[in-house]
Amino acid sequence: MRRNGNTFTVYLANLTHDDIALANGTFPIGVGYVASALKAYFQNNIHVEIFKYPGDLERAILAKVPDAFLFSNYVWTQYLPMSFARRLKERFPDTLIIGGGPNISKDAKKQEEYLKNNTYIDFYILYEGEIPACLVLKNYLELECNINKLKDVELPSTITLLSDGTLKSGKIAPRIGTTRKLPNESDLDNVVNLFSTYENLPSPYLTGLMDKFFDNRLYPLVETSRGCPFTCSYCQQGNHYFSKVAHNTIDRVKAELDYIADHMTKYSPGIFHIEITDPNFAMYSKDLEICEHIRGLQEKYKWPRFIGCSTGKNKPEIILNAVSKLMPDSLVISNSMQSTNVETLEAVKRGNIKLESYAIMQTEIHKRGLRSNADIILGLPLETKDSHFRAVYNLIDSGIQKFTSYQAMILKSTDLELDSAKNEYGLKTKWRMIPRAIGRYTIYGVPVVVSEAEEIVVATNTLSYEEYLDSRRLHLTTMIYHNSEIFDLIDSYLITRSCLKKSDLISEIYKYSWEADFPLKKVYNEFLEKTQSELFDSERECLDYYALSDNLDRVRKSEIGNNLLFTFLSVTTFEYWFEAVEVILTCMGRILELEKDEISDLRGYFRGRVTNVSQSTIIQNIKVDINFSNTIAQLAASGIYQAETSDKYLCMHLSNKNYEVLTHSKTVYPNNRTGWSLILSVNLLHSIIRNPVNLSTLP
Repeated sequence: MRRNGNTFTVYLANLTHDDIALANGTFPIGVGYVASALKAYFQNNIHVEIFKYPGDLERAILAKVPDAFLFSNYVWTQYLPMSFARRLKERFPDTLIIGGGPNISKDAKKQEEYLKNNTYIDFYILYEGEIPACLVLKNYLELECNINKLKDVELPSTITLLSDGTLKSGKIAPRIGTTRKLPNESDLDNVVNLFSTYENLPSPYLTGLMDKFFDNRLYPLVETSRGCPFTCSYCQQGNHYFSKVAHNTIDRVKAELDYIADHMTKYSPGIFHIEITDPNFAMYSKDLEICEHIRGLQEKYKWPRFIGCSTGKNKPEIILNAVSKLMPDSLVISNSMQSTNVETLEAVKRGNIKLESYAIMQTEIHKRGLRSNADIILGLPLETKDSHFRAVYNLIDSGIQKFTSYQAMILKSTDLELDSAKNEYGLKTKWRMIPRAIGRYTIYGVPVVVSEAEEIVVATNTLSYEEYLDSRRLHLTTMIYHNSEIFDLIDSYLITRSCLKKSDLISEIYKYSWEADFPLKKVYNEFLEKTQSELFDSERECLDYYALSDNLDRVRKSEIGNNLLFTFLSVTTFEYWFEAVEVILTCMGRILELEKDEISDLRGYFRGRVTNVSQSTIIQNIKVDINFSNTIAQLAASGIYQAETSDKYLCMHLSNKNYEVLTHSKTVYPNNRTGWSLILSVNLLHSIIRNPVNLSTLP
């Protein structure tokens, strides 16, 4: 198909901010599937290109203006692609602009307001984009690229603004792989039948559409299923639309994984990560075979080393069996809780397993040598400070190895964004910049500063703002002293020498943090000051603040705009580590009886565990003097290390795998607080940890 004698050209953008650092380092798989559908539907009659980096898109637009521009809209990449869309429409009004993605309200009045505020967007596709995109472009071409006439057509899963300013909404199209074949009586029937099964939707990998993104910067995404049977009101997939799960075929998934592993080792040798996008991976029997196949790739290619995913909420035995098939330490089981408060769970339509069962599962995870992670959310409806603290301590004592402390985010297209929910639960919100989602870009020759912001809950009718700040103090404490895994030897002390729980120690550190002589007082004070100063009353106020050149420069210097928990974990770890060690030794001394030699050995051991990535080179091995106190016995009892009686020191060793990971990371990320926090978040915290080894075991 041609426009003005030329092949019809479609640009699809899932952009990441990359001025400060990569804000989102994943392959653009979402628009990749839309591009695959377009190529399958139109065959060779159109030309499609996919973009991740704003600089690449800028160069492409200057070389050739697209006939249609499709962009994905997520909370972390909203205004960047919209800035390109606006400039395109200003310069070339005949270019068809289509938005899509979950970052739009489910409320019709707010949808209308969105389009009125962004009149350069001709259509917005709701929910899955493959089928609607095919139909929009088909009709556009048949109408000789007349946008006004196109708005008169009934187009499924789209919204558009008519000439009189009213909103026009199309009927929602069926999801791919979730409906029977239709009778071929309409264009919609034809497209639905073309993609009636997941397998019929061509793979963006196997068709070569993702090839240019094997660039040693991005890590791949793989989708083995779509949909989620759960109805959590804070989640964009809690909508009934997503309730039916559609599975890709195992053969197709295996072929994609083979293709990705081969290309990653050839073209992205420094990237060891893959992300599985399924909302509930490892919860289904087919995932056992997928994990078994990944294990084969790990043995053949030594890749992937890290697998990110959200594991299922049910069927723990299947999950454990699936993850057990992988190489050790490559996938962390996510046992999300969000809250343990019954009233809160009911309010957000969330069901959790009982804490007793949860603890049993953690025990089994430990037995199998696996890793676990949980999510907990501050600011959900009906949560109190006491119930939130109780949830944190319960999770710690359940045996969970680490958990992520989130603030409740008001995501568009969820129940929590509705005014009715905000009024019922007294949700008080503020806006803050999304970490790294900012930069100065040239958009069709014009330099502009673009940033992204998110709306979070800072108080409710059951949680005051002061209690919110107290909870953030606890989050930082658990981030340093529980989540980092650096102090896991403490578990052995508490188990073998007292009847205390791990939460007793965390609680003691939290109390100590309020005292005048607290060694990390400067760190905590700065964290809490930035926790407050990063908040704005409105999105506009937030975006205007970061649009100022001086403030962009401050972001570049890591002074503002960071992920605060990971930033201050990295600040503590790489700037104030000796002080952090003294904190835990002091608090251990308050609840346990420790000998002088024990304290000395623990001090050396904990100091030597951390690999400081802020230094010019990665130091793989160090020696730590020891006194052969009870510390060594505890190491042996924990299975961590068996000392020789003649040893006068511990040899602390960073594994070759992690040495390679950190060395490459230093070439990707800046040597500042932003870069350090990215190294910890992307490569997992245990990647910086040295462990004691016998000298004879070193190569």
